[in-house]
Amino acid sequence: MIWKMSDELKLSANEEKKFSEIIKDLNKRKSELSKTLQSSLASLGNIKDAKKLEAEFSSYKKSLQAFNKISEEELDKLKPLLGTERTVQYLQIKQDIATRIKATLTNPDAPLKDEKKPLPAPKLIIE
Repeated sequence: MIWKMSDELKLSANEEKKFSEIIKDLNKRKSELSKTLQSSLASLGNIKDAKKLEAEFSSYKKSLQAFNKISEEELDKLKPLLGTERTVQYLQIKQDIATRIKATLTNPDAPLKDEKKPLPAPKLIIE
């Protein structure tokens, strides 16, 4: 994704480096929080004590809020680097990629929009 974004946004080498660092950091944090959310949700189903359940639920909610804050932080970090126009372009490209991935996952046999038809077999000309 970083390579695709860099190419589409026409980032300079310096911008690409900073962009890559920001995205990798945010993705790492999202991944860690996602694991925490999954673990917390799994443990919620096993807790029988009301007080422990309430505490774990509160912990889950805080992790969810932190996960959602990362999206805001993404915009706050990218806008100074890319400017408003390229940040909007970034969001559009990101949405397009997410839509394509979802479409592929829901219907893996469907051809992609940009997929070209295979070329016909070459004709042999005998002289």
